Amino acid sequence: MNRMPIKILCLTVLLMLAACAGTEKAMPEAPAQAHVTGSATYRERMMLPPQAELTATLEDVSLADAPSVTLGEVRMQTDHAPPYAFKIPYDPARIQPQNVYAVRVRIMLDGKLLMISDTHTPVLTRGSPDSAELVLKMVSANPP
Repeated sequence: MNRMPIKILCLTVLLMLAACAGTEKAMPEAPAQAHVTGSATYRERMMLPPQAELTATLEDVSLADAPSVTLGEVRMQTDHAPPYAFKIPYDPARIQPQNVYAVRVRIMLDGKLLMISDTHTPVLTRGSPDSAELVLKMVSANPP
């Protein structure tokens, strides 16, 4: 039996595999993303209109005499009863261990502020968790 065709076939397959390995391009890595999770609720016994919009933001609040810097934000409709769960994406490379980060939540309806978180809710650094539970306060004199 002649083994020459088998050797040629094996050699051809090896050459093809070697050629494919040489043309492989390095894919650029997508920036790593992390998330701050949490939920927002309120004490009033009422349902918000489904067109009301909740916005949750992750902010660097390190400087007391400067505006906060938003690192991540998520928006969602309030089309169900509270609590409203959220997941804020952010770039972990922007987090500095010495800085202070906080989550803020607000609910708007037709451009008017209805509810807002009114307490400092720290996350991520200085022993703070990567999640937040917020109780919102009503700010509108006329609830929907």
